[in-house]
Amino acid sequence: GEIAAHDTPSVLKERYSSDYLEILPRDASYVESELRRRGIVYTMRSDVLRIELGDTLEAIPIIECVRDGMESFEVHTGTLDDAFINITGGELE
Repeated sequence: GEIAAHDTPSVLKERYSSDYLEILPRDASYVESELRRRGIVYTMRSDVLRIELGDTLEAIPIIECVRDGMESFEVHTGTLDDAFINITGGELE
């Protein structure tokens, strides 16, 4: 093997992982419409919308704009596991 990245854990997380918001909509069409109207890029997995964030505080205005159509939400910070996957292009076993 070879070293693909070398730095402190904090720097690796900052550089190679990202924070994201997951929304479980009560009214998916409403939430998707509001996100599109504001130009917010999202992906849909099963019934959960995922939005990449620059930092966790970016979630606040997004949550406010879709709260009427939302069942619940979670804000996640990037992890070293995410950084590993992004650095190596592989998966955790």
